[in-house]
Amino acid sequence: MGVKMQPRPRAMLTRCVMFGLAAGLSLVGAVRPAAADIIIGLGGPMTGDNATIGNQMRVGVEAAIDDVNSHGGVAGEKLTLVVEDDACNAKLAVPVANKLIAEKVDFLVGHFCSAVTVPASSIYADNGTVEITLSSNPRITEQGFDGLFRIAGRDDRQGKVLADFIAMHHAGQHVALVADRSAYAVGLAAQLRNFLKQQGKVSVVLDQSVDAGTKDFSALVSGFKTSAAEVVVYIGYPTEAGLIMQQAGQAGVQAQYISTNNMSNHRVWDLAGKSAEGMAFTFLPAASCCRLHRMWSNG
Repeated sequence: MGVKMQPRPRAMLTRCVMFGLAAGLSLVGAVRPAAADIIIGLGGPMTGDNATIGNQMRVGVEAAIDDVNSHGGVAGEKLTLVVEDDACNAKLAVPVANKLIAEKVDFLVGHFCSAVTVPASSIYADNGTVEITLSSNPRITEQGFDGLFRIAGRDDRQGKVLADFIAMHHAGQHVALVADRSAYAVGLAAQLRNFLKQQGKVSVVLDQSVDAGTKDFSALVSGFKTSAAEVVVYIGYPTEAGLIMQQAGQAGVQAQYISTNNMSNHRVWDLAGKSAEGMAFTFLPAASCCRLHRMWSNG
């Protein structure tokens, strides 16, 4: 697995959702009796700090639906879309899932945040609803639900990819590991931490958690300086990542930034600007592999 140059990171998540939806519809067409329309449900963060990701998901689903409908639909039936906002809030998982079931969706795209996907997935499974998710927590697909499919790498796999990349390109350097307190970040950070320890190729000089929604990262940036961190690994979401890089750049911190598949979003660039140049991040261009991409300013 190498590092691949990626000129348009903002389009990758959209394409991934499109391909996942197209694949999933073949299952729906095979098992569903004839009806007026096939209803596609989309559950994701349409509001809040991760709304840009929700918008990417929506654009991908709408593009796939338009393409399928323009070619005659599925078994002659047209696709329609129902969207529900979960705001990446675990408390909304059950009510949003129940609402989508009440809308009689035939196929579900969602959710994005693992904290929402885990409780919602059992509701879809009980209803027999086919679901594809972008969430990466291993527990999701380990539940054994026949109709649940993942189009993002598992945390344990992403953690190994990250650790191998860091060991290969940054052996002997000082690493700062920063993660927010979401279920997604906690799980992936734990995997990465264990792999780095097993490899013993780098020194983790700072290991810190941050709260989603934080705007002032001056204390964290000071930690980068005092620990002489040469590599900063951030596991979380685009808004906080962009703010961290922005404020670190303003403070004169020069470090290699490494992150995860969540960084395929223009929100990072909107906030960090040139401070995000050269950042490496994991992403899944196809369901069978997970690679690291470099993010450049022309993305």
